[in-house]
Amino acid sequence: RGGAVRSVRYSIVCAPGGGTSPQEETLWEPKPYKRLKPGKMIQERFVVELEMTISDKSHLSLTADAIKQRACLDVRTFHNAKKGDDYTRGWKIVPNCDDDHLADNDEYALVSRQLKGGEGLNELNKVVCGAKNGTGMRFNKRNFIVSVNVSSYSFAAIKKVCQVFTKFEAVMDSIMPPHARGDGNSYCRSIARALAGDTNKERHETIDAARSFADLRRLMNPHYPDAFYKLTLPDGKGGEEEMTFIEFRQHQATLDYEKMGNWVRFCVSLTKNASRLREVRPLKDNTRFDNQFSILFDYVIRDRGLRDYYLERRETFREVKKRLANGSQRVGNGGQRQKKKQRNDGHDRSRD
Repeated sequence: RGGAVRSVRYSIVCAPGGGTSPQEETLWEPKPYKRLKPGKMIQERFVVELEMTISDKSHLSLTADAIKQRACLDVRTFHNAKKGDDYTRGWKIVPNCDDDHLADNDEYALVSRQLKGGEGLNELNKVVCGAKNGTGMRFNKRNFIVSVNVSSYSFAAIKKVCQVFTKFEAVMDSIMPPHARGDGNSYCRSIARALAGDTNKERHETIDAARSFADLRRLMNPHYPDAFYKLTLPDGKGGEEEMTFIEFRQHQATLDYEKMGNWVRFCVSLTKNASRLREVRPLKDNTRFDNQFSILFDYVIRDRGLRDYYLERRETFREVKKRLANGSQRVGNGGQRQKKKQRNDGHDRSRD
């Protein structure tokens, strides 16, 4: 991969019968470091939804036409969300609401048909390239939602997925922007806060106690559909006793394909691999955070390329947080100096 460094420590005899002098040799590999690429995409079905704000409805048709030309796909625009739900053969742009009286707002979503594996990612890439030629789209604090098809999964398998997500929610928070962390966003509420229990073990046992899909949904998403969660469990086609999709809602909306593609890979890998675990054990209370990150990617995601990508992303967010903290500290110190100067000036004027 490049970028390797090896240090060798040894001793050299300087004189017959004399002492030794420690020396250190460093071997530098001239080939630069290269991040690993993600592995082969798992052949699972998924749907993506890109939330956006469009202030002028005339831009909807322009965006749809741009995607059609670039991706050679059928893209339809609906001004009624319920009518759009019936269309599943192609991509669609629909109002991001369920109420007819809200259909004239500026919140929309670009929703895919069911995609699968690497071919699905290629189609997503083409749509993203076409959408970049669209007009008037804004993504401020909107979500990029990945829905993984779990219609063939057993109830026990889906419980394992929920346990793994809850177990590593803090790790996933670390690779997300601040507005998508914790429990402050009503569009991606915290699962850990929703579940009964203060420790990972107690939350794990709460999920394990669920006896039906409806029971699991009430535990994981107690305020759904009035609030959405980082992992949302919508009703299946047959009602609350079925589950067709699980939704990962934490990622911010973007037209950066690398971010979108890697998040799809992450969600699909977590769902598939977690469901196949023999058992899910809760984390110990003293498990270091860096170890939690390693456990998630080494034993659940199982993709070194994704591990490297999200490790860099986590460090980027950490650096931004440090710079913001240092900036606010400098501003605070500057304000204190300014107040001190004003007090001194006041004392000087009082002497005059």
